[in-house]
Amino acid sequence: MDIKEYSVVFVADRGSLSSRIIEFYQRVKNFIFDAPVPTHTEFYLHNGITISADAVGVRRNKLKRLLKGKRKVWIIELDLKYQFDKDLIETFLISQIGRPYDFKAIIWFATKFPILGRIIAKIIRLIFKKNIQPDKYAYFCSELVLRALQQIGLLTHLDPEKTTPYELFENLKIYYKEKVIYDNIKNP
Repeated sequence: MDIKEYSVVFVADRGSLSSRIIEFYQRVKNFIFDAPVPTHTEFYLHNGITISADAVGVRRNKLKRLLKGKRKVWIIELDLKYQFDKDLIETFLISQIGRPYDFKAIIWFATKFPILGRIIAKIIRLIFKKNIQPDKYAYFCSELVLRALQQIGLLTHLDPEKTTPYELFENLKIYYKEKVIYDNIKNP
């Protein structure tokens, strides 16, 4: 599989509870009921290496691990012409390795569901005695990737703490062409 270095990888996956929450939130918010939606994203650097924020935290991964057992995988190849931009992104991503995963962001997304979200938010306020907001020192997958892109001035109009993988995907598609590299829905 030939993937251009410094690309953003998106996957549709139903493997974890957080993936299911994100998928449901994105479907309800954007009225998408008939197609797979990205539930996770990672930044592909080069030589088969991605940087991701997942339940373990921010870490370096192998691209082939990301592709196993997924429903659909998209790539958006960034057209970074300057080495300086590549270096900024890579330096930022590597400096974030070891940061924790932002589980609060998943809870925050769950509180945004119509009606059900209000109930979830009230329960959380009763338990924790405060509103849940994303953690400023931890990362959710799309938050990490978006912050990396913002290092070079891309998508600065988006709030990284409140941008889902689907919203990041849709905003990147405005500027760059998407490529489906794996579709288990069409080829089970």
